[in-house]
Amino acid sequence: MASYIYSKPGEIPPYTDILQKRIDDSAMTDKSYEYCSWDEDSGELEIFFTGTLSAPDKAILDDIVANMGTPPTGKTHTGSTSEAESVSTQAGLQDKLEINLTNVPAAEYRFDWYFEIYCSNATTVCDARVILDDTTIGCEASTGEAIENVGGFGMIDLDEGAHNVKIQWRRQTGAGNAIIKRARLHMTMMGD
Repeated sequence: MASYIYSKPGEIPPYTDILQKRIDDSAMTDKSYEYCSWDEDSGELEIFFTGTLSAPDKAILDDIVANMGTPPTGKTHTGSTSEAESVSTQAGLQDKLEINLTNVPAAEYRFDWYFEIYCSNATTVCDARVILDDTTIGCEASTGEAIENVGGFGMIDLDEGAHNVKIQWRRQTGAGNAIIKRARLHMTMMGD
Protein backbone atom coordinates (compact mmCIF):
# COMPACT_ATOMS: atom_id res chain seq x y z
CA MET A 1 0.00 0.00 0.00
CA ALA A 2 1.27 3.47 -0.89
CA SER A 3 0.28 6.78 0.66
CA TYR A 4 0.49 10.38 -0.53
CA ILE A 5 0.74 13.29 1.90
CA TYR A 6 -0.62 16.77 1.30
CA SER A 7 -0.27 19.82 3.49
CA LYS A 8 -3.70 21.38 4.06
CA PRO A 9 -3.11 24.03 6.74
CA GLY A 10 -6.05 25.38 8.67
CA GLU A 11 -8.55 24.18 11.22
CA ILE A 12 -11.20 23.10 8.70
CA PRO A 13 -10.62 19.63 7.21
CA PRO A 14 -10.75 19.15 3.45
CA TYR A 15 -13.96 17.74 1.99
CA THR A 16 -12.76 14.13 1.94
CA ASP A 17 -16.28 12.70 1.46
CA ILE A 18 -16.03 13.57 -2.24
CA LEU A 19 -12.56 12.08 -2.73
CA GLN A 20 -13.76 8.63 -3.86
CA LYS A 21 -16.22 10.10 -6.39
CA ARG A 22 -13.65 12.55 -7.77
CA ILE A 23 -11.12 9.73 -8.21
CA ASP A 24 -13.73 7.48 -9.84
CA ASP A 25 -14.76 10.29 -12.23
CA SER A 26 -11.17 11.25 -13.07
CA ALA A 27 -8.85 10.13 -15.88
CA MET A 28 -6.64 8.24 -13.41
CA THR A 29 -5.71 4.76 -14.60
CA ASP A 30 -5.19 3.41 -11.06
CA LYS A 31 -8.32 4.03 -8.99
CA SER A 32 -7.37 1.70 -6.14
CA TYR A 33 -8.16 4.36 -3.49
CA GLU A 34 -8.49 2.79 -0.04
CA TYR A 35 -9.01 5.58 2.49
CA CYS A 36 -7.60 8.87 3.72
CA SER A 37 -6.66 10.40 7.04
CA TRP A 38 -6.54 14.08 7.99
CA ASP A 39 -4.42 15.21 10.96
CA GLU A 40 -5.80 18.51 12.21
CA ASP A 41 -2.73 19.19 14.36
CA SER A 42 -0.27 19.00 11.46
CA GLY A 43 -2.77 19.96 8.74
CA GLU A 44 -1.72 16.94 6.71
CA LEU A 45 -3.98 14.85 4.52
CA GLU A 46 -2.71 11.33 3.85
CA ILE A 47 -4.33 9.36 1.02
CA PHE A 48 -3.83 5.61 0.75
CA PHE A 49 -3.92 3.52 -2.44
CA THR A 50 -3.47 -0.23 -2.88
CA GLY A 51 -0.54 0.34 -5.25
CA THR A 52 1.93 3.05 -6.15
CA LEU A 53 0.55 5.70 -8.51
CA SER A 54 2.20 6.58 -11.81
CA ALA A 55 3.42 10.15 -12.31
CA PRO A 56 0.38 11.08 -14.49
CA ASP A 57 -2.03 9.60 -11.91
CA LYS A 58 -0.21 11.45 -9.13
CA ALA A 59 -0.61 14.73 -11.08
CA ILE A 60 -4.35 14.11 -11.42
CA LEU A 61 -4.61 13.29 -7.71
CA ASP A 62 -2.71 16.51 -6.89
CA ASP A 63 -5.32 18.47 -8.86
CA ILE A 64 -8.21 16.64 -7.17
CA VAL A 65 -6.83 17.45 -3.71
CA ALA A 66 -6.15 21.08 -4.65
CA ASN A 67 -9.81 21.50 -5.64
CA MET A 68 -11.59 19.51 -2.91
CA GLY A 69 -12.73 22.52 -0.93
CA THR A 70 -14.14 22.26 2.57
CA PRO A 71 -17.19 20.28 3.69
CA PRO A 72 -20.57 21.97 3.47
CA THR A 73 -21.77 23.09 6.88
CA GLY A 74 -25.36 22.63 7.96
CA LYS A 75 -28.00 22.66 5.29
CA THR A 76 -27.69 24.45 1.99
CA HIS A 77 -30.74 26.50 0.96
CA THR A 78 -31.55 28.56 -2.09
CA GLY A 79 -34.77 29.89 -3.50
CA SER A 80 -36.42 32.31 -5.87
CA THR A 81 -39.88 33.85 -6.29
CA SER A 82 -41.81 35.71 -8.98
CA GLU A 83 -45.14 36.97 -7.63
CA ALA A 84 -46.22 39.05 -10.66
CA GLU A 85 -48.54 37.74 -13.38
CA SER A 86 -46.85 36.53 -16.56
CA VAL A 87 -48.91 36.09 -19.73
CA SER A 88 -48.23 33.87 -22.73
CA THR A 89 -50.08 32.99 -25.92
CA GLN A 90 -47.30 30.61 -27.01
CA ALA A 91 -47.84 26.88 -27.51
CA GLY A 92 -44.17 26.29 -26.59
CA LEU A 93 -43.13 26.16 -22.93
CA GLN A 94 -41.95 29.48 -21.48
CA ASP A 95 -39.75 29.97 -18.40
CA LYS A 96 -41.50 31.66 -15.48
CA LEU A 97 -38.86 31.11 -12.79
CA GLU A 98 -35.37 29.64 -12.83
CA ILE A 99 -32.61 28.78 -10.36
CA ASN A 100 -29.12 28.06 -11.66
CA LEU A 101 -27.12 26.01 -9.18
CA THR A 102 -23.32 25.91 -9.37
CA ASN A 103 -20.78 23.87 -7.39
CA VAL A 104 -23.52 21.75 -5.82
CA PRO A 105 -22.20 19.03 -3.49
CA ALA A 106 -23.41 15.53 -4.30
CA ALA A 107 -26.26 14.89 -1.85
CA GLU A 108 -30.00 14.42 -1.49
CA TYR A 109 -32.01 17.61 -2.02
CA ARG A 110 -35.60 18.60 -1.42
CA PHE A 111 -37.21 20.79 -4.09
CA ASP A 112 -40.37 22.72 -3.19
CA TRP A 113 -42.55 24.61 -5.66
CA TYR A 114 -45.75 26.61 -5.80
CA PHE A 115 -47.53 28.58 -8.53
CA GLU A 116 -50.99 29.63 -9.66
CA ILE A 117 -52.01 29.11 -13.29
CA TYR A 118 -55.14 29.72 -15.34
CA CYS A 119 -56.31 30.60 -18.85
CA SER A 120 -58.35 33.67 -19.79
CA ASN A 121 -60.52 31.54 -22.11
CA ALA A 122 -62.70 28.76 -20.69
CA THR A 123 -62.23 26.51 -23.73
CA THR A 124 -58.41 26.66 -23.77
CA VAL A 125 -56.11 24.59 -21.57
CA CYS A 126 -52.89 25.87 -19.97
CA ASP A 127 -50.04 23.61 -18.90
CA ALA A 128 -47.20 24.06 -16.41
CA ARG A 129 -44.37 21.92 -15.09
CA VAL A 130 -41.31 21.96 -12.84
CA ILE A 131 -38.13 20.65 -14.46
CA LEU A 132 -34.64 19.86 -13.22
CA ASP A 133 -31.92 19.70 -15.90
CA ASP A 134 -34.69 19.42 -18.57
CA THR A 135 -36.43 16.50 -16.81
CA THR A 136 -39.82 16.86 -15.10
CA ILE A 137 -39.41 16.31 -11.36
CA GLY A 138 -42.90 15.50 -10.21
CA CYS A 139 -45.14 18.35 -11.30
CA GLU A 140 -47.24 18.58 -14.44
CA ALA A 141 -50.40 20.68 -14.18
CA SER A 142 -53.20 21.53 -16.61
CA THR A 143 -56.09 23.92 -16.12
CA GLY A 144 -58.71 25.95 -17.93
CA GLU A 145 -60.34 29.17 -16.74
CA ALA A 146 -60.34 28.22 -13.05
CA ILE A 147 -57.23 29.20 -11.11
CA GLU A 148 -55.22 26.10 -10.26
CA ASN A 149 -53.05 26.31 -7.12
CA VAL A 150 -50.12 23.96 -7.68
CA GLY A 151 -47.69 23.09 -4.92
CA GLY A 152 -45.50 20.16 -4.04
CA PHE A 153 -42.03 18.84 -3.37
CA GLY A 154 -39.63 16.20 -4.61
CA MET A 155 -36.63 14.41 -3.06
CA ILE A 156 -33.79 14.05 -5.57
CA ASP A 157 -30.18 12.84 -5.40
CA LEU A 158 -28.00 15.31 -7.29
CA ASP A 159 -24.54 14.69 -8.64
CA GLU A 160 -21.87 17.21 -7.79
CA GLY A 161 -21.72 20.13 -10.23
CA ALA A 162 -24.10 22.55 -11.93
CA HIS A 163 -27.87 22.09 -12.18
CA ASN A 164 -30.85 24.10 -13.37
CA VAL A 165 -34.44 24.05 -12.09
CA LYS A 166 -37.36 25.91 -13.70
CA ILE A 167 -41.09 26.47 -13.59
CA GLN A 168 -42.44 26.60 -17.15
CA TRP A 169 -45.91 27.25 -18.57
CA ARG A 170 -47.74 27.53 -21.90
CA ARG A 171 -51.10 27.88 -23.60
CA GLN A 172 -52.25 24.93 -25.64
CA THR A 173 -53.73 25.74 -29.05
CA GLY A 174 -56.80 27.94 -28.80
CA ALA A 175 -57.68 31.47 -27.78
CA GLY A 176 -56.90 33.52 -24.71
CA ASN A 177 -53.88 33.95 -22.48
CA ALA A 178 -52.04 31.48 -20.29
CA ILE A 179 -51.44 33.25 -17.00
CA ILE A 180 -49.08 32.22 -14.21
CA LYS A 181 -48.37 34.07 -10.96
CA ARG A 182 -47.04 33.64 -7.42
CA ALA A 183 -44.31 31.24 -8.60
CA ARG A 184 -41.89 30.00 -5.95
CA LEU A 185 -38.99 27.55 -6.04
CA HIS A 186 -36.86 26.44 -3.11
CA MET A 187 -34.14 23.86 -2.70
CA THR A 188 -32.67 22.43 0.51
CA MET A 189 -29.72 20.06 0.89
CA MET A 190 -30.81 17.40 3.35
CA GLY A 191 -28.69 16.70 6.42
CA ASP A 192 -27.60 13.32 7.70
